[in-house]
Amino acid sequence: MSRLLQDSADVVMKDAAVVENDTRSTEYTKYTSFQREMYVHYEFEKNLKNNAAAKLANVNTHTALDFYDEKPTATIEDGVEELIKIFEGLAIKNSRVAEFMKDECNLSIKSVTRHSAERNSPKTIKARAVWVAEWSAKEIDYYNNCIFIDESGFNLNMTRGKVWSRRDEPAIVASSSTRAISKTALGAVSSSSIINVSVKEPGNLKIRRVAGATKRKPPGDRLNVPKGSTGGHFMQFIAGTMDIMDQFP
Repeated sequence: MSRLLQDSADVVMKDAAVVENDTRSTEYTKYTSFQREMYVHYEFEKNLKNNAAAKLANVNTHTALDFYDEKPTATIEDGVEELIKIFEGLAIKNSRVAEFMKDECNLSIKSVTRHSAERNSPKTIKARAVWVAEWSAKEIDYYNNCIFIDESGFNLNMTRGKVWSRRDEPAIVASSSTRAISKTALGAVSSSSIINVSVKEPGNLKIRRVAGATKRKPPGDRLNVPKGSTGGHFMQFIAGTMDIMDQFP
């Protein structure tokens, strides 16, 4: 199909010029390069009539949307293969499909945000509704009499994930070490101010195991401190937060 477009200038279609102050009720449609190539392919290479070629050239938006809705991790090459399976004899470049997906299907590539399968399951949604109904009946003023507690991890090497770099050169940011000790910040905020902030120090460092080495017991005075945040950390933080609130009733 691409050779046909290069050899014959008659198949290159241009956008119709916009006519100002036009009183006609008919509105001309502007087609993308992808749709034009599809139309030329079906009419000249597949010998279809005008109406049939135009219909096939315009149904691919739904085809691409349905395919990527079912397989969001699919690549451009996967989309091209799917179109070739549906439309026999189709010859189309990956760049054309990428342009079509961006401009016509309004699709874009994004970073993945992972959610557990049970996050929005019917069972979880029902449990949320029951919880909201129970707490709504208690007439608690969430806007003025509610404190939110959360945690956030950080380390000295945390920087912006994307940086500017010259083409064909790796994006390298110098840091004090390739691996920094992570810490956790616990915070309590209300609608008016920050109530309490606490930094949790990391627990025991991971001991490197060497093949063939003798396994030794840790010293008796060494406490086995958990590395991550546990329920005990939150309970201790909540108790400290309540002590602060008691000072300012």
